[in-house]
Amino acid sequence: MAAFFADKQLSILNFNRTCSTLNGLSSDAFLSRVSNYFDIYPKGHEQVQPASANEISMYLDKNWYMLKIKARNSASANPVELLDVSVLSEKIFASILNITDLRNDRRVTFVPGTRDVSQLTKAVDSGKMKVAFCLHPISFGELKDVADSGGIMPPKSTWIEPKLENGLLIYSLS
Repeated sequence: MAAFFADKQLSILNFNRTCSTLNGLSSDAFLSRVSNYFDIYPKGHEQVQPASANEISMYLDKNWYMLKIKARNSASANPVELLDVSVLSEKIFASILNITDLRNDRRVTFVPGTRDVSQLTKAVDSGKMKVAFCLHPISFGELKDVADSGGIMPPKSTWIEPKLENGLLIYSLS
């Protein structure tokens, strides 16, 4: 099945993440490790969402933080590596939390951008999750760059609408 839409008819929403572990680190130690890759701006109880690329908001211990990516390999020929979601996966999930298989690791859950960001707060405040990350949606240009390079988007990196309903219809002709 295929459908064609003009890029202006599509909405690309973010896919946020929650994680049930800090990999044995205290919150302070975790923040210290995160500061190796991101500039951290505490926002207190103010719920924040990234306003642009290169920003990721994080919820930890009843506090929100804005993370701004410090350095990026802008010379990379691979557009997948330039995505915020890839930086989050490499620098925080893999390097700090030791989570390398986001598709199958049960410590990570994905929250589509159609859900309110307050669900991230609730998941962490309930104690089920330790930390939550809110991403800025990937742009259509970034999506095209990945496709044109033959790359594959990271797991759960976009929520694209409209979603087409599909199914199998069987009708007897006899």
